[in-house]
Amino acid sequence: MPVSLSHNFVYGSSLGVTYASQVVTGLVLTLHYIGSFDRLIDYGRDVEGGTFIRYMHANGASLFLFFMFLHVARGLYYNSSNKKSLWASGIIILLLSMGIAFLRYVLPYGQMSYWGATVIINLLSILSSTLVVWLWGGYVVSKFTLTRFYTLHFLLPLALAVLLLGHLHLLHGTRRASLSYAPTKLSFAPFYALKDAMVWLAALLRYIFISCVYPNLLGDAENFIPANPLVTPVHIKPEWYFLFAYAILRCIPSKTLGVIALAAAVAVPIVQSLGYASTATVSLALIALTFSLLTVVGGMAIVQHYFLMSQCLSLMYFFLVTFLS
Repeated sequence: MPVSLSHNFVYGSSLGVTYASQVVTGLVLTLHYIGSFDRLIDYGRDVEGGTFIRYMHANGASLFLFFMFLHVARGLYYNSSNKKSLWASGIIILLLSMGIAFLRYVLPYGQMSYWGATVIINLLSILSSTLVVWLWGGYVVSKFTLTRFYTLHFLLPLALAVLLLGHLHLLHGTRRASLSYAPTKLSFAPFYALKDAMVWLAALLRYIFISCVYPNLLGDAENFIPANPLVTPVHIKPEWYFLFAYAILRCIPSKTLGVIALAAAVAVPIVQSLGYASTATVSLALIALTFSLLTVVGGMAIVQHYFLMSQCLSLMYFFLVTFLS
């Protein structure tokens, strides 16, 4: 084990631990889930530990995506994209994880869940209106939509487990984890195992603190209102890990161009990372800053100055990932 491995190389193992936690809490929730807003309240009130398990699962999704973003950023910084098969499998895992997270957001069937499913799935109408109806299970979001989304949310993590095993197999096939080839080596145990455990403990303490003290910190108050198709929320927004793409989507007046820009926001960095052997540290820092600002602006109300900021940041984001990465 090279001594050059820093805490930045712990994100992969942290993802594995977080994934295991999500599977366990998700299976417990599965035993009681009924697709309605009222039953969700009954679950938290009548099932012992129900509210705690639910908040653990909801905030665990944010923790998982947070580690995923760090893991991808670490790969870009250390040029892991030159391992083509490993990088491609990781990107597939990232996209699938975000899809699973979106399905979870719809299941509580509150106002934001309902309108989030309405807006996001309706974007697919530029491809086929039949596809939208099939995903909804009807012409509007309904209990049939919940059944479909719940089924997919249960099955896709199982497929994710297979992809994770394949990702680990490809990782060990590279026979190296660090770009530093210093002759000095350290054994995995106890040195690197202790480094992993320290990061896990730090993440666990923050995870438990948020789940117990501020469980709704990363949620939206509108989701405490039962789904009502007759009342549109003043400000529709997704979870924080989708806000950067949502900011790009809503700053373009044309629906078709907005969806294209949304897809390009994810596709362009992937293509660019596969096409180049190195990434400048300065451009990575600028991309990270732009990504963070888009996330902040995406959560703001749609007013003129935030709208203009979203457009400027979107242009800057595409410029950076296209020409400077």
